[in-house]
Amino acid sequence: MNKYNALIRYQTVMAWARSLLSKSIISKAEYTRIDTMMLKKYGISSFVFLITTLIITRQPIFQSFQS
Repeated sequence: MNKYNALIRYQTVMAWARSLLSKSIISKAEYTRIDTMMLKKYGISSFVFLITTLIITRQPIFQSFQS
């Protein structure tokens, strides 16, 4: 699987996980665990993914860290 397909699959799984989190079906801790497992499964560096996401969405970097 190439990196592009890995990113697409990761994004798909995490969209589903965010949906579950927003409906309180899973906890924040479970969401974080899913995220960690999927980053490992798809061989994605969280830092590289963060930078790629920021570039694609064109969000200011500091705004993205605000909750």
